[in-house]
Amino acid sequence: MAPREPGSAVVTTYASTFHRDHLDRSVRETRSLSEVLDMRLGDLG
Repeated sequence: MAPREPGSAVVTTYASTFHRDHLDRSVRETRSLSEVLDMRLGDLG
């Protein structure tokens, strides 16, 4: 196996953390969007 250059682990950790944060934000936005849709449908109904 090739030796890992210093800093690559830090970059990988940062990338995965950023990705997870982005996913959480997307899930939250999707949830609030569906809540808005539910309210709109409730108003119509």
